[in-house]
Amino acid sequence: MTDAAVSDMNNETGLDDKREDKANSWRYKDGQRIDVSSEGNGISTFSMSFLPEGASAQGIDVSSWQGVIDWQKVKDAGIDFAIIRLGWWVDGKDAYLERNVAECERLGIPWGAYLYSYCSNPSQASAEADHALDLLGELKAKGYTPDLPVYFDMEDNALLNGNRDFAGMATQFCSKIEAAGYMAGVYANLNWWNNNLTSSVFDSWNRWVAQYYSACTYEGTYSAWQYTSRGSVPGISGNVDLNWWYGDFPGYSLDYYSSVFDPDYYLDNNPDVKMACGNNPYAALRHFINYGMSEGRRSSPDFDIASYYNANRDLRQAFGMDLPRYYEHYVEFGSDEGRPCSGAPEITRYVTARGGVDWSPVYDGAYYRERNADVEAAYTEDFGSVELLDDSGMLAHFVTYGMGEGRSAALDFNVDFYRSRYPDLQKAFGSSLRDYYIHYVEYGRFEGRIGNDWAS
Repeated sequence: MTDAAVSDMNNETGLDDKREDKANSWRYKDGQRIDVSSEGNGISTFSMSFLPEGASAQGIDVSSWQGVIDWQKVKDAGIDFAIIRLGWWVDGKDAYLERNVAECERLGIPWGAYLYSYCSNPSQASAEADHALDLLGELKAKGYTPDLPVYFDMEDNALLNGNRDFAGMATQFCSKIEAAGYMAGVYANLNWWNNNLTSSVFDSWNRWVAQYYSACTYEGTYSAWQYTSRGSVPGISGNVDLNWWYGDFPGYSLDYYSSVFDPDYYLDNNPDVKMACGNNPYAALRHFINYGMSEGRRSSPDFDIASYYNANRDLRQAFGMDLPRYYEHYVEFGSDEGRPCSGAPEITRYVTARGGVDWSPVYDGAYYRERNADVEAAYTEDFGSVELLDDSGMLAHFVTYGMGEGRSAALDFNVDFYRSRYPDLQKAFGSSLRDYYIHYVEYGRFEGRIGNDWAS
């Protein structure tokens, strides 16, 4: 929009004296500046022992009023998402927009955005959408795209001074946002939702409800609840708005994890989680993703992490003891591939290749494990919920130490027998036991030499 067009629009609505960099939504209520010191605090701190019923993530919304934010501290504090102000009206831009978005992108914090509206009719709302898209386009040119909705912030008195076609205003803004490929949403406080934004058209977009209370009492559906303006989060100076997200969230989707995660099963079989999370399936999913996977917890009657580990040698070679990768692999590939994920309490096929050599003529993992209790103990890892054997590590021990120590690792090969039976090898290798193993693997078996007395 040209400067002249902006000026004409300001004159039309009398906004020249009002168009300013207002603070976050929490400094205004129904368009009136409020004293936050008198505000009911609702939930006094963002850190709860578990998420409210139905909530899946906790987040903040920010603007230039928060100044320079230490986003690493914000993430470390447990904040899952951020809603970042783009700007206001048809020409205002938040001074910290690029920095806030860039930091969220760098740290992998899902983010959405909002534009503070001064419109008084649908035509002006359309112009505000154009401005929002211009700002989003600047971000997109830098490789930044929101993960969460772009919200139309409807709370200023300017919206009350026009024709009050709130549905038309929201439709103009949100339809343009969606046409550009973004999710759209509308932000307003509880009073506005109950008295002004009552058209069924609002069911088309994500609702973000502001109500500073111990519970959100809005009776319609909503995806976000701004529950306090007086939150304190490490990395942010002063107060900040705090929010809960409801329903599936980027990274926390019940549907996505359904092949490995059943919330009822997880809560019923992990009483410590149930004590912390109550019956909230999203809180249980958060625990599973953040802790349960790494601990090897059983999370579904149909998926057993120990069996998936034991039955898939190629995955053990690829992932080692990084348990979350096994869950993720089954979700993304293993289920469709029909890989076994139950009924394998022990490793079914041990790793036998290392350094480009197949050691199976002198090494059987099950045999080595059974006859070398110290090795088994050293390479068994207790994750808290499951014990797993690192068979790649056990093979590495055999190749690095076991052969030199003359350890028994396979029924078909005994180094003492092999050494005593063949004087030519004694002359070549002497007391270097490792060389006898290597000789049998590379030459002896092909020459018809016998590796153990039972085979003679």
